Amino acid sequence: MKVTKISMIIAIIIGIVFLFIIPSAKQTLYFLPLIIIVNIIRIWEKAVNNNNQTKH
Repeated sequence: MKVTKISMIIAIIIGIVFLFIIPSAKQTLYFLPLIIIVNIIRIWEKAVNNNNQTKH
C-alpha cells in the first residue's frame, strides 16, 4: 500500500508530539498505541481511496 504525503505529515506530527509529551523511559509503553493509530490511519485511507474510486 502506498503512503500518501498527508499520512506522512500526520505520522510525523504525532511522532513529534509523543516525543515531547512522553519521557523516553515511558516511550516503549506507548509504542503499541502508536502502532494501533497507524493501522487505523491506513484503514481510513483505504476507505477514502475506495470512496474516491467509486465516485469517478
